[in-house]
Amino acid sequence: MKNIERFKDDLKRHEGVVLRVYSDSVGLPTVGIGHLVRPEDNLQVGQTLRIRKILRIMGQNPSGAG
Repeated sequence: MKNIERFKDDLKRHEGVVLRVYSDSVGLPTVGIGHLVRPEDNLQVGQTLRIRKILRIMGQNPSGAG
């Protein structure tokens, strides 16, 4: 397993995955494991996502995720 994947797995275990787009401490839209929402993500604060979509926008392989 690559170091970055190990880091992401540890982060998921300790921080959890947030399924709803929220405003972070400085007001920026965020989702998943601290993913800063980009315009091309086409997401709005308050929108709830499936874990598959979160993994996809974070650049991970969504196979087996639900």
